[in-house]
Amino acid sequence: CPHLHSGSLLLLSTPSVSYTLRSPTQCFREYIDGFASKREVSDLIQLAEEGMRVGGGGAGSVSIFDTASGACSHGQQFVNAYEVLRSQGKSLNETLLKTFQTVIDRVGSTIARRQGLDALHPASPTFFSRIEGGSKAAQLNDEYWHAHVDTRQYGTFIYTSLLYLNTQGEDYKGGEFQFLSADEDDDDDERASSSSRAASSIIHPRSGNLLVFTSGEENPHRVRKVTEGVRYAVTIAWTCDEKAANARRF
Repeated sequence: CPHLHSGSLLLLSTPSVSYTLRSPTQCFREYIDGFASKREVSDLIQLAEEGMRVGGGGAGSVSIFDTASGACSHGQQFVNAYEVLRSQGKSLNETLLKTFQTVIDRVGSTIARRQGLDALHPASPTFFSRIEGGSKAAQLNDEYWHAHVDTRQYGTFIYTSLLYLNTQGEDYKGGEFQFLSADEDDDDDERASSSSRAASSIIHPRSGNLLVFTSGEENPHRVRKVTEGVRYAVTIAWTCDEKAANARRF
């Protein structure tokens, strides 16, 4: 993909993207301003915190709550939030879950419409992340700043969508999203910042904005280190393969 600019839609035919089941045949990136309302964002942060609270959060800088499997950070391990809550006779807030489902459905229909897909299904994992600036990594999962490709890391991803729940530069410092070139593996924020090529591939997260891209080798990416504050986002994965879909609905 060429570099993405905020609010733009970029399509580029590329031989590196070859999926099946009416999956992408083009590299795709789009950053949509104001996709989620302030109320929706507030509900989703509450849901994230409610899920993470079950496990107590991660031992290091990163805590996650995977709404597909129920996995939530518990020190250096994970527990199933749904099972823990069930054992206590409790459940997650229904209003917050309905808001989340509404947002998921809207993201899916937006991608399908933009890409001309007959069907698109939520995949697993679909997770909230909370990154605390200045905290040290306690385990490998805390080292979120390394370059990666989603189809390699997760397998089921065909499209990746990231909904930002707070704003870089206001709620936290650092934490920018960066697309890399296929031959680039740059984990050095200072070196990346000095590159004019890198500067045009950086997304500055803003609350309520949605970033969507094809998940394969055409879109390696990373998140820069959060140095201060707390960064919230939710990653919603998508597949064109119904057999690989996450069937959980709220």
